[in-house]
Amino acid sequence: MDAYAQHDILEAAIRACKHARQPARDLDAEIALALFPSLRELSPVEPGIWR
Repeated sequence: MDAYAQHDILEAAIRACKHARQPARDLDAEIALALFPSLRELSPVEPGIWR
């Protein structure tokens, strides 16, 4: 993944945080994937949990 794509993903996660009205596992997962792109190589068990 190039730096521009990573920047866009991180920017989207920041926007999602700013617009969140309450905590959510989907939002946690989006943040984690933005900060730790290697999580994409793991199998998702449920939002925010990888194996």
